[in-house]
Amino acid sequence: MIFLWPSEGTKEALEHTKRTKRRFSVDMDKLREEDPELYVEIEREGLIETFGDIPEVHTYTKLLLKILQQEPLTEEEIRDFDEAMDHLWPDRKQ
Repeated sequence: MIFLWPSEGTKEALEHTKRTKRRFSVDMDKLREEDPELYVEIEREGLIETFGDIPEVHTYTKLLLKILQQEPLTEEEIRDFDEAMDHLWPDRKQ
């Protein structure tokens, strides 16, 4: 048996493990249909882990939620969504 001494490092490791387990223990396709808000929350956590806590992650996920909830986007939001995607995945248009 292993005991972890309570510290900032062990707390971060435990939180990372919980987030990873939650992301991979859920049928994301089903969740996207049944609970778009939770889907986007899990997606945001993964993107923040990958890219950092940057504005493009928040823009992308905020507008993704609107799309999944079938809310209309303004022309400015469409442009912002495309710009965020281009920043996060620059090779997507090739």
